[in-house]
Amino acid sequence: MSRNVRLWCYLNAGLLLFLLFVLVFTRAALAENSAAFCLFKLLFHLYCPFCGGTRAAAALLRLDFAAALRYNAFLTFAAIFAVFYDIKVLIALIRRRPRPFWLPPAVWWSLLCLLAAFFIARNALLFAGFDPAGDLLRL
Repeated sequence: MSRNVRLWCYLNAGLLLFLLFVLVFTRAALAENSAAFCLFKLLFHLYCPFCGGTRAAAALLRLDFAAALRYNAFLTFAAIFAVFYDIKVLIALIRRRPRPFWLPPAVWWSLLCLLAAFFIARNALLFAGFDPAGDLLRL
């Protein structure tokens, strides 16, 4: 087995362990109806880019994409991107392409810009009185 195939197997095993952790964590956190502590939200009364991520992960595990988008659209997009990236790497490994894990720097910059745009848009909607996650307007 080549080094790249082993690396892909290790990454996917790690991803499955991470998904198992998220599943257990979200079940425990959502069962207790505990309010997650977010220092950014506490200090600035704004959403951080990852607020609602636990609920979005739980919704994605239930395959409820509408709820996942409502809770945190960026993390939903990032999860879908990760699935397509994993399929791309698998196809590159099957075809024995060099550098199957490589992504152009423009992709990374695009993800960073998307995160910033999501942060700005989400909080702008909050100032307009629209709170899809329903956390801050109740406070």
